[in-house]
Amino acid sequence: MNKKRIIDNALIIAMIIVVALFVAPYLWLAFYANIAQDDICFLDRLLSIPAHSFVSKEVNFIIDEYNAWQGTYFTNMLIPIVLLPFWKFGNGAVQVELFVIILMWFSSLFLLVYSLVTTLFEKIGSKFFVSLVFYFSILVVILLKCSNIKDVFYWLNGSIAYTLPCSFSFLTISLLLLEKIENNKVAMIMCSILAFLSVGGALNVSAFSCGAILLCCVWNCIREKRSLIIFLPFLVAFLGSIINVIAPGNYNRHTETIATNSILIAIEKSVFGIFERNQKLLQLGAIQVYIIAIVIAWLFVKNLKIRYINPAFLGFILFIGEVIVDFPVWLGVDHFEDRTEFLGRTVDCLFLFIFLLNLIGWLVHYFGINMSKYRLGLVISICILLLIPSLVSLERSNVYPLRIYDDIINGTLQKYENANDYMFECLESSEKNVDLVIVVKDYPRLNYVKGTGVLEDPDTWINRPLSRIYGLNSLSVIYE
Repeated sequence: MNKKRIIDNALIIAMIIVVALFVAPYLWLAFYANIAQDDICFLDRLLSIPAHSFVSKEVNFIIDEYNAWQGTYFTNMLIPIVLLPFWKFGNGAVQVELFVIILMWFSSLFLLVYSLVTTLFEKIGSKFFVSLVFYFSILVVILLKCSNIKDVFYWLNGSIAYTLPCSFSFLTISLLLLEKIENNKVAMIMCSILAFLSVGGALNVSAFSCGAILLCCVWNCIREKRSLIIFLPFLVAFLGSIINVIAPGNYNRHTETIATNSILIAIEKSVFGIFERNQKLLQLGAIQVYIIAIVIAWLFVKNLKIRYINPAFLGFILFIGEVIVDFPVWLGVDHFEDRTEFLGRTVDCLFLFIFLLNLIGWLVHYFGINMSKYRLGLVISICILLLIPSLVSLERSNVYPLRIYDDIINGTLQKYENANDYMFECLESSEKNVDLVIVVKDYPRLNYVKGTGVLEDPDTWINRPLSRIYGLNSLSVIYE
């Protein structure tokens, strides 16, 4: 093995370790999670369905949910599957389920990045290393200061409405970019199934999935000269989105929530929301982080050539895509929850990276720039200098991978888990038909995990169903 091969392998191993250390706390944190908020309400509804078999409960729940609350057919199908194990195995079942879903999100995002590297670079070697560098940069920009994870990683209802469909969307796009699936019936069927599932969750995830799949299909037809049959996954995704949108439950729910009730206002809020989010990304130093990642790839791979299209046209398309993703949210409600904010942030980060990569490829080709090591080193130095203000402003408590590590080591998360376990132990051991008051001591308030939502007031929308589940007259939980 020559010296260069040894160095390359050492760099790949080092990059794998860096990525693993960044991802590990998010996976570890799943084992401190618990059933929370809407999960409790759905479990109460499931247990109240007058059916003896699981299949009967599943069918009844899907139909009722589609007609009365939301059209998310994939999420509606999964709710009984992921919630009923809690009734038999407790929060341990919830934690395993969340771990698998989080792992799927991280894995599918890496596959998406790998497929983009394969598609957008000409004759590139070391695709795995370059993909790792780009993947790490995207993770840093999305997650470094993001507390919105509690709604999408550590809450069953949010994970199966947002995270899992989003993962299926990433997998669909990756298949479309990596494989010539029009020549493989099995791959085409698999891709179409993934596309259908990806649009069966929250409507903004459906919007992202449909738009991204359509862009991939257009790219494959125009740039790759592939058959029109490649549009089949998009047609399936579009059909699924229609099924999702026309659900009577969406409109019943709409009458019970505060909404904009105006297409123009929803578009306006989407545009302003996108500018606000991207401004935060710029303050975080997203552009500098991405450029450093691209330059590292350039230093590692000789004669790197990026396939590009007109940057202005791509920027316009990506901006319209961001508006399409936010639009269903603003049309239905007058504010963004953590879960919708997280999806918007993820889409913005991915689109910004693709735009910068395309812009750099266009600039290098248009101006005939020779990317020597000295120039690349100068670019990295400038980016690091520009990053200093962002790095100086970072607080350890807001850098969430470090914060999670700290809370694991200092026992804060163990106190959090013990407090939740104590509450559920009290519920399980309590007599029936009583007014139960539980005093939970040493309960840490954490902004990055989803609390149960059970409060001191016995008449809250979570206390009432939880008391019914355990056969109580009322339930009050006091945190000290």
